[in-house]
Amino acid sequence: MGIKFKKTTLIALLTFMTLLFIIVEWILSIVGIFMSEWTSFSFMEQNFHYGLFDCEKCPAEYAHTNYSCLGSLTCNDTEKDSLCDKAQLLNKAKIVLLVFEGFGTAFSLLLFERLFYMSLRKSYGNIIVFYAFSIIPAIAKLIGIGTYIILSSTNLSSNCNSDHEICNEKGPWFLIESSLISWLCAMLTVIILKSRDKSNEKKIKETLRFGNYDSWFLIKATPMVLLAICFTVMGHWWDWISYHSPNRIYGSLMSMNKYEEYSQLDYMCISGPNCAITPQYTNSIRDCNAFHKLGSASYYYLGINFVSYAFLLIWIEHLICLALKINFGIFCLNYFWPIFTTIANLCGNISWFIVSGASFSSTCRIKAGDNDISFCAEQGATLSLAGFLCFALSSILYIVILARKANGTLTEVRPEKIKNRKILDEWQINKAFEEQENSNLFRKMSTLSITRPNTQDTVLNGDFSKSTVTFRCSNSILDRNLA
Repeated sequence: MGIKFKKTTLIALLTFMTLLFIIVEWILSIVGIFMSEWTSFSFMEQNFHYGLFDCEKCPAEYAHTNYSCLGSLTCNDTEKDSLCDKAQLLNKAKIVLLVFEGFGTAFSLLLFERLFYMSLRKSYGNIIVFYAFSIIPAIAKLIGIGTYIILSSTNLSSNCNSDHEICNEKGPWFLIESSLISWLCAMLTVIILKSRDKSNEKKIKETLRFGNYDSWFLIKATPMVLLAICFTVMGHWWDWISYHSPNRIYGSLMSMNKYEEYSQLDYMCISGPNCAITPQYTNSIRDCNAFHKLGSASYYYLGINFVSYAFLLIWIEHLICLALKINFGIFCLNYFWPIFTTIANLCGNISWFIVSGASFSSTCRIKAGDNDISFCAEQGATLSLAGFLCFALSSILYIVILARKANGTLTEVRPEKIKNRKILDEWQINKAFEEQENSNLFRKMSTLSITRPNTQDTVLNGDFSKSTVTFRCSNSILDRNLA
């Protein structure tokens, strides 16, 4: 008994430590990604110190540009070919890094969820999926940071010469540490799963009872969710803003379709140099203010919607488990994931409109007198709002169907508590009684005939031998011995 107690305590301690390590992993990833010191290099006696999204220590003409912007500004100039090559190389490496880092973070969130349910002695789903979710984040993060270092051809050593090569700064080291911690979490999770008390799983196993619940639940709720995702994703590829100067000019969520002689120029790429250089023209002041707002609005929108996507991922996971009748986690939380998803998506849309100042006004023009631009919201913003409406409708539909089909019933099965007890499925008996009561035959019969329920569904570690079910209706007592 003492050995078993110590083993249980050790597993609980390891689970708690793994949860903490996952949180540390997330913190390191977030700090590393948004750190301003990622790479440094020199060109024609000019020093460049870049983060993944911004350059705080760059020459004024390249102030607050990113790798993509640097490439757009230099690739048309043959004298700056080497600078262009570095920018394109770093931009490709950055995209690969962010894709794999996001992929790994998503699965580490699912791993955290399962470990959390395990610590609460709740059902954590399929054990094979549990193992997979422990390994996938570590592999994805390792591929991401490894591919970044290889593609960017950066030098990790402290003796790096920025005049001739690209030097790594602090940022990559944070993600390397995050990757190592993810591997530590994977190993701890495997140890926890291998050492878990399998006999205890039977004690905490739960069954969900949905009455006539069927796959109609998934069929009814899923299309609206998929439609919301489609609208949100499609919105990223359509025009979001437009204005007259003097012709109508369009821009996407992140960049202008055409600005002066450049195309697909990032908003921060337009505002950065205009804000850094002492403006001699009104257009510089105007572009500094207006496009900085658009750049900030797009970052707010994407950041808040990233939280929405995290809730959406958990919601879809629980929806699939419910559709397959797989008991998973805490049942009542199924009602909250769609609400959290919808609220976060709404906050993302509201933040974009407030920060950018865009509207659906019929008159879009350059404002006179305040050196600012009045932006019109276009199809992309409309699709994003349509996505929010679909999320809201799908959330309502999901909650209503779940409440009607599940009736919030979650029966916990503990064999040690129901040993040698005779248990009937009250729901099935009551339903049979109601059906008989509504029929004319019921009034004429002196006894009530009830088919013996399915033992697998209605009996939990008990038997029905010599059991008696008694119903009282009108003035008669109906007895039925179940053999």
